[in-house]
Amino acid sequence: MARHRWANCCGAVRRYRASAISCTGAATRAVVLLGLVRRAAPKSGQLAVAEAVLAEVRRESLSEPNIDFAVATLACAAGMVPGAGEAVFAVACTAGWIAHALEACAGGGPLRPRAVFTGPPAIIDP
Repeated sequence: MARHRWANCCGAVRRYRASAISCTGAATRAVVLLGLVRRAAPKSGQLAVAEAVLAEVRRESLSEPNIDFAVATLACAAGMVPGAGEAVFAVACTAGWIAHALEACAGGGPLRPRAVFTGPPAIIDP
């Protein structure tokens, strides 16, 4: 499949290769969301384009799709206006961040206890 054929899908799928690195959680969410899109719109032309992109990605042994790709596929298959996928993603991220903050507040501990600062030491001026 020629790469240019999938470049017009809501403007988001074409950016997939630039942002394809995924972590385990993102890859899991992508698999679930893509499965839901397949069930909801199995005959969608936009889904067929996304499937062709996935086939090419796998053929070239690139990273599996991340949640950005899955949301772009959802937005395209659902016929959302350009930019809607990014809005859905931003709202979902915000909800996740709020949920993490609420959990941290309820637990009384730091928001990210596993985070370790690796920058230069602080300079304290007396």
